[in-house]
Amino acid sequence: MKFAHVIAAALLGCGCSDPEGGTIPLRSLDRDAFVTVVQPILAERCSNPSCHGRSDRPFSIYAAMRFRLDPARRYLDEPLWPSELEHNYLACVIFSTEADQPSDALLLAKPLAAKRYHGGGTVFDSDDDPDYRRILEWIATDDPQGNVP
Repeated sequence: MKFAHVIAAALLGCGCSDPEGGTIPLRSLDRDAFVTVVQPILAERCSNPSCHGRSDRPFSIYAAMRFRLDPARRYLDEPLWPSELEHNYLACVIFSTEADQPSDALLLAKPLAAKRYHGGGTVFDSDDDPDYRRILEWIATDDPQGNVP
């Protein structure tokens, strides 16, 4: 099992760690909207091998023709496996959980030029960027089925 999967499994079992030693329950976000709205944005803007398209990143993203669970599948133009989509979904949930406001989620704050340092530079020039707005809407809306990851 890859390191990122171990971390995700541990976080699922206990929620995210709170600096004071407690846990914070993971958010329940819409999986269907993730697959149709958020995943394509991540694949296009974040999954470059020099960025989050690699296993050594705390926030790693699988994408077609890029980083894959099976290295032999890399560079193949085929849909992600369910386990790869689940990995990406959980990573986004984890990086969206501890924020007081959806716009403060690390998933949005780091790639936004003015919010926080992002080693990969600016991904969203402003909070008016259409992709930023789509991810913000996803984070701000709880899963209609109430499915907790």
